[in-house]
Amino acid sequence: MKKLRPLLFWTHLVLGVAAGGVILITVVTGSLMAFQKQVTAWAERPAASAPPAPGVAPLPLAEILERASEGQGDGVRPFAVTVSSDPRIPVRVEFDGGRRVAVDAHTGVATPLEPGRARAAFRWIENCHRRLGSGETGARIVGVSTVAFLSLCVSGLVLWFPRRFTAKAFLVVMRPRLGLPARARDWNWHNAVGFWCSLPLSVMAFTGLVMAFHGFGDWIYGPRQERGGGPPSAATVPTARPLPLAELVSRVVTTTEGWTEISVRTDEGRGGGRGGARDEGRGNREGGEPRRGREGGDSRGEGPSGPEARREGGSGRGRGMIQASVQKAAWRLPETFGIDPSTGERLPGPGAGAGTDSSLRSRLRALNRPIHTGEVGGVAGQAVTFLAACGGMLLVYTGFSLALRRVFARASRTTVPDGAPPA
Repeated sequence: MKKLRPLLFWTHLVLGVAAGGVILITVVTGSLMAFQKQVTAWAERPAASAPPAPGVAPLPLAEILERASEGQGDGVRPFAVTVSSDPRIPVRVEFDGGRRVAVDAHTGVATPLEPGRARAAFRWIENCHRRLGSGETGARIVGVSTVAFLSLCVSGLVLWFPRRFTAKAFLVVMRPRLGLPARARDWNWHNAVGFWCSLPLSVMAFTGLVMAFHGFGDWIYGPRQERGGGPPSAATVPTARPLPLAELVSRVVTTTEGWTEISVRTDEGRGGGRGGARDEGRGNREGGEPRRGREGGDSRGEGPSGPEARREGGSGRGRGMIQASVQKAAWRLPETFGIDPSTGERLPGPGAGAGTDSSLRSRLRALNRPIHTGEVGGVAGQAVTFLAACGGMLLVYTGFSLALRRVFARASRTTVPDGAPPA
């Protein structure tokens, strides 16, 4: 053990110095994206309407969609609708090309929603987080650095354990202290922050590896299921007639209890144009891995998507696919499921009811990205992710500081003073 500890220490030191710069970029951008959902929603929120007068019923959803479609051009149909249980919040309607309109449910007044700067800023931050802003080469560098990051978390936790298992020894390395000399302060902060942040940082690094290396994700969670797989539904039957989007939304609303926000979106309008960037950074339903947007190439095993999949009816997103997302509480992860376009009934998820290991692994794969971002724990989980990322920044700083002090100290010991006899 005495010989293993120095080897582990030097491995930890070399990995930290080699990958510290990239790790710093990932934790800084990760902390900035911790509350991305809330910041984007706040920055792009539609203006709340005045409370409706008593006894005034909201307009039918079909009429609301007609009001939203006015001025959008001939043949342009909405492909996503978001309704809120708060009557003061307008209905949000999305069209191809990223165009969005907010419609007052009681007056029918439609207000275009311009794409906010927050969404564009987060897209740039995420590109730096995933690819260092340099495409596939940057993605590979981030992936390798994530391997080093996970190794640093594990080796750091092993090195953290004091040689003597006493309460006093543990308190020394667990409790951050102020007023210490620079070197002692860096050592104390590196150990204390490493102890409290090692577990969440390890989880973030592990889930990041799944998204960086698809083969690793397939080995952990099993092969990904094709998007068009599973038992046939009425959506694939030629004689089945799809219901209007307004009626589909109404059926989801009436069959769901305790909801605060419901979003229903079809597959129309998702391919090409500016709208193609909307899904960038979101986890897919099965893999929990970020989809590639305008600059990411193919989907790596997810099959064709966009217009090609709709024309060919292949195993991609499937013709007429409808997806619903139900938010029941701010601190809970939204519940996402597919609905049958011809009946509005909820479709079973992949492997549902099978009771097999593949079903459990599929659910874990779907949770991979929410675990990485902390969204699986709601606001509390996002706060843990933010604090852990901030702790990662401090670990990089103190780690570099300790490494440089060690190098300078060694250099000063080996420097021969003027006039001194050679050793």
